[in-house]
Amino acid sequence: MPAYDFGKLVFERFIKPKFQGNDRSIERCYLDPANFGPNYDIRVGLGGLSIADQMKDVLYAHPKIAVMEGARDRAGGWQLLHVKLARGEWLISKSCEKLIAAIPSRQFDPKKEADVLKVKGDPLDDAMDAARYGLYSWETSAEKPQELVIAEKMKPYVGDPYSLMQYQRIKDEVEGVQPRHVRPARFVRSAIWRDGRRWWPT
Repeated sequence: MPAYDFGKLVFERFIKPKFQGNDRSIERCYLDPANFGPNYDIRVGLGGLSIADQMKDVLYAHPKIAVMEGARDRAGGWQLLHVKLARGEWLISKSCEKLIAAIPSRQFDPKKEADVLKVKGDPLDDAMDAARYGLYSWETSAEKPQELVIAEKMKPYVGDPYSLMQYQRIKDEVEGVQPRHVRPARFVRSAIWRDGRRWWPT
């Protein structure tokens, strides 16, 4: 489905529902780094906007969500999941049925050291990848990520039809990029011809 529709689906399923009467404590959404490259989605007509940019435009309707690149280190991610489970430092909700089913069913990849065998089209494979992305990316974030700072600064612009423009301005501000100044117009005298002679206007 188009990225905008997928962003709305994520919002409706995971962010909007209340937990024990309160807003759910979700502050980060991790995407595969490939989603941050330029993209053209003919179905929504957005030229040049990456999938991540389109997701941000939807999820920033909830002012505390940051859309960030997930850590790509598969081997490091699997090691962290294993260690956290072995030490009892990672608790999984009973409602995560696919993840609970996926963990004991995974096998090592004989062709890639310290990696888990990837099974295309298997929803349990997707559940494991999602868990690895989330936990490893969270653990390896040393400080408050810029995307989270940007998400918090976007709060006043919720519902603003120019939210993407505001996002770029705030992003430049957080990253320390100098504002893009508009060059003053330059007026150049041009010659005119009158009665076969060249005249310069004063």
